[in-house]
Amino acid sequence: MRKHDMTHIKEIVSSNEKKKELSSEEFNGLVGLIKSMVDAKKEYAIVKEQEATKRYAINSDLNKYLAKVNIQKEILETHLANEFKIRKEAISEIFSRLDVAIDSGNDAIAVAALTAIHGIVIANPLAGIGEMKKVFENTDGILEL
Repeated sequence: MRKHDMTHIKEIVSSNEKKKELSSEEFNGLVGLIKSMVDAKKEYAIVKEQEATKRYAINSDLNKYLAKVNIQKEILETHLANEFKIRKEAISEIFSRLDVAIDSGNDAIAVAALTAIHGIVIANPLAGIGEMKKVFENTDGILEL
């Protein structure tokens, strides 16, 4: 409420104490002032609720985004852990075969084992990440693994 309005109300009330009756102009002015105060309060409540709703929507969107990022991170970490576990197991098995080939003097198997190890080592463990990114960007709500 404006300072001028408060001063006007005080003047009306103090003059009311002297006169005991309000003129119709003063009464209408007072009624108009009260109506504008009620309307301002209603408008404030509406704006306040709209802003609270907007903040809630923003917070909800942020939580959804953070959950999506965390899920993607967990899937990527799991993928990489599994990829390196498989590589380790495969290389260990090939080294066992290489040891047997060397002990038995079988050069063809030794060369094949070294070629297999070389193939595993030079293969990019992140090669499947592009496909995973496409799955993450899929907006139809279905995640296929």
